[in-house]
Amino acid sequence: MNLLIVDDETLIHVSVEYCLKELHADDITIFHAYNGADMLETMTTAFFDIVLVDIRMPGLNGLEAIRQAKQLYHDTAYYIMTGFSEFEYAREAVHLNVAEYLLKPLETEALKQIISRAREKVLLARSHIRDCLQNWLTAAIHNHNIAALFPEKYFISAILLTCDTLQPDAALRQPHFTETCPDSVLSFPCKEGLLFLLYSQNPNDIYTILGQFSQEILPPSCTAFLSSVCHEPDQLAGQIQSLLRLSPLRVLHGISKRYHYALFPEPDSEELLFSGLWIDLRDSLFQRQPEEYQSLYPRILQQLKEKPLTGSQMDHLSRFISSLTGRV
Repeated sequence: MNLLIVDDETLIHVSVEYCLKELHADDITIFHAYNGADMLETMTTAFFDIVLVDIRMPGLNGLEAIRQAKQLYHDTAYYIMTGFSEFEYAREAVHLNVAEYLLKPLETEALKQIISRAREKVLLARSHIRDCLQNWLTAAIHNHNIAALFPEKYFISAILLTCDTLQPDAALRQPHFTETCPDSVLSFPCKEGLLFLLYSQNPNDIYTILGQFSQEILPPSCTAFLSSVCHEPDQLAGQIQSLLRLSPLRVLHGISKRYHYALFPEPDSEELLFSGLWIDLRDSLFQRQPEEYQSLYPRILQQLKEKPLTGSQMDHLSRFISSLTGRV
């Protein structure tokens, strides 16, 4: 969880940090801001679960800073801190729907209760978000439009990981980013392979995950297809459909590569048909369907006669066949 301390007194920052150390709150990352404007700027860099805000600060005061912040970050829990107990401040804080009105100096027990409530809220919110995204992703894969299920103000991206080997479970392992960023990744098995949905309220989190994934070595038989980072669910749903539809082209363009949606080659219909036949042949081989296999083979030969492959396409096809037979 991320916690932001907003106060113009350095001593308050130090005392809150000391209390958190006493609580062994190792899951909390602490950020600092020293006035209202600084607070608003800091909140653009990450999502904050808890914000502790002093009321009286030079320039933009705490109440006005909260008022502006809640317009953009309404899921954050805001706590007012002040050494003043005037009723007007408390009444205004209630009007802003802040979580609590705290008197300085904060006590360790008060922080313990705040963090406990925040953890419960975070767990419930994460579970709800994951359920919504899981339902949305299921619908997107089946080309159903249910954008209403998608949570507001989330950035999203998708990675389709395909595998062309007789032992897909061994090769199609979970990428490392699913372990380092479990709260921002959903995985979903589909006919084409394994689809990952990356999501966060901060787009920089997704770019960080994508950067980690770009450093990973793909297994020899696996190929990755990446969408753009989107803010609109309909946009990503369309890109997911394109990734699923175009993924067979790895047969002629090469396996064990990363393909980005925006840079993916535009196929002609014959190329897509031929690649699709090879994927169907692969499926019939993996699923031990000899009759289906025998019916597809003549169609593939006919396609080769009508439109011979280029040298590079033949090389990529040979590597694909080698992967199916376990020779890669």
